[in-house]
Amino acid sequence: MNNNDKTGKITLIIGIIIIILTVLGVVGIIYAKVSYNKKIEDATSKYRCPTSIYDIVDGTKITSDMVAIKTYICTSSLIVGKCVNKNTIVKKNEMFKYTDLIDCEE
Repeated sequence: MNNNDKTGKITLIIGIIIIILTVLGVVGIIYAKVSYNKKIEDATSKYRCPTSIYDIVDGTKITSDMVAIKTYICTSSLIVGKCVNKNTIVKKNEMFKYTDLIDCEE
């Protein structure tokens, strides 16, 4: 085996290693971006907010039995394409609650 064969093989091996590392790096970056975007969407699209269980008139002291925590959806991409749940009405100018929506049956 002459010196040129050894150099060629080493160059080929280094080239293959560089290609593998590049592919792994690209896959890692894509995965991190998708994962990060999902975390951001989850963090910014659903809010847990205190809501009134009853109609409360002025001057009434609010107690814990008058308050419920509901999850509201603040990103339209989570709403579009969904169906309104049975026995539910989403009134005009009302926020969408997480429990208002279900996946539509095709």
